[in-house]
Amino acid sequence: MLRRGLAESLLVLPAAAGIGWLLGGLLPGTGSPWHWVLIAGLLATLLPPLAALAVGRRAGGRSDLGGRSPAVRLTVEVAVLGLAVLGAFLLRRRGLTAGSVDPLLVTVPVLLAIAAALLALRAYPWPLRLLSRVAARARGSVAFLGAARAGRAASTGPLVVVVLAVATAAFCGVVATGIETGRDTAAAQAVPGDLLVRGERFAPDTAEKLAELPGVRAVAPLLTVPAERPYADRAGRLAPITELRVVLVDGERFAEVARRAGVPVSVPDPLRARADGSTPLPALVSPAVADELADAGLADAQGERPAWLDVQGNRLPVRNAATVDEFALVDKGVRRFVVLPWPALPADAPHQLAPTGFVLAGAGVDAAEVDRVAREGQNRYLRIGGVGTGDKARAPEVTARSAVRADLGGTGVNGLLVFGFALGAGGGAVLGLLGLALAVLAGARSRGQVLSRLRTMGLSRRQWRGMLMVELTPLVLVSVLTGAVVGALLPLLLTPVLGLPAFTGGVDVRPQFEPGLVAGVSVLAMVALGFAIAVEAVNNRRMRLGEVLRLGEES
Repeated sequence: MLRRGLAESLLVLPAAAGIGWLLGGLLPGTGSPWHWVLIAGLLATLLPPLAALAVGRRAGGRSDLGGRSPAVRLTVEVAVLGLAVLGAFLLRRRGLTAGSVDPLLVTVPVLLAIAAALLALRAYPWPLRLLSRVAARARGSVAFLGAARAGRAASTGPLVVVVLAVATAAFCGVVATGIETGRDTAAAQAVPGDLLVRGERFAPDTAEKLAELPGVRAVAPLLTVPAERPYADRAGRLAPITELRVVLVDGERFAEVARRAGVPVSVPDPLRARADGSTPLPALVSPAVADELADAGLADAQGERPAWLDVQGNRLPVRNAATVDEFALVDKGVRRFVVLPWPALPADAPHQLAPTGFVLAGAGVDAAEVDRVAREGQNRYLRIGGVGTGDKARAPEVTARSAVRADLGGTGVNGLLVFGFALGAGGGAVLGLLGLALAVLAGARSRGQVLSRLRTMGLSRRQWRGMLMVELTPLVLVSVLTGAVVGALLPLLLTPVLGLPAFTGGVDVRPQFEPGLVAGVSVLAMVALGFAIAVEAVNNRRMRLGEVLRLGEES
């Protein structure tokens, strides 16, 4: 058998693999190396004879695909599984084709769901057969008959539809949740509180004035220098480092603002340090700046050779305490920055530090009042020395985190995206129920014949319902759970190539385990089970099972 199958395969499949490779070379992109073509041709040649050999050893093997040969079914299943794995590998390796519909992106999720459905259909009858053997030793026939019928292979087509639909619903739900979480994170990074005030320099007492407003629960000052070039020493010799952004923040007060505003912002320990500016300040440094400082031999962790920064006329020594990729008060597009704790400068310092902004916690704070107090504070600082320049300065800007969050998800394509995913989740659940109804109706004829005979032999209506419950429960659970698992794992594969950060303000979408998904799947499974039993009951009532054998009618 093996020699015959191999001979038949050699006549057809290598030539087909070569033609496919030649046709693929006509498509845009880089052609595949020869070794991949040889591997694909070898696998395609060996698969049919090996499948026939594996099935041929099981004499009397049953036909599970509507009377088709088990060899045909095994060949189809292995081919689908191989294509799904290969497609997933190529998709992660190649990425997304921008500007057009990507056929690989469209087909890989479907192939993965079909492969998972076929594997589940292959695996789930085995534990049920063991359960039926155990039930055969127990009293009563309901559990035994139900488990025995459930252990037989179910109709493949409708169950694949159920798995696809549930996987679509789970995928849409997970991605929609990830997008919403990413937008929340983007809004928290832009405004790590309830309100953010930015402007020119403010009078030092502006923070206390803002804290006195109704609804304000905490205020943290911040100071931003948009472009600053470090010095190699206190004398002012420039270091071989390009310009960077400098941010000073009171770590303790900033952490209090984030906590009271309910914003998940971490404040590293170096920012909570108390320093007076006479010793090197611990700094959070971006990777690009950290590399340049290391090459220049500056800002070492021990502070033996610090870098120096000029902040409002004060030369501050800096050491690299930690390297971070991002920080909440630094704009997403800024890749060169240094974040320092707010130093307590001595009284004889050349200049006292003046904040350039504030972060406030307080959900019900009046933004207009905050703007008024900020304008007054800025004008007080600019009128120092009797120079009235307050009207020429840039007016302070007050930004609410809720407004940033609404801009990210409330308009245009951003507003339609999550709606589309939510619609996909709901539509997938509905289609899953319809597919399950088709799966139940596909086996209704044989099930009706058995139930008709058992009812004639004295099976009560209660026992019939129990048997129906035992038979349909594995079918429903396997299809729903398989679809849910596939849908929950697909975002891990597809999210890196979908370009979703464009809809979350540049924040990466990280799919993660959601307790709501478990609750949704559990509810869907219970609804699906009730729906399947209701469909079966309506169909049996229409067929009048109790009268079939007695009246001699066909079932």
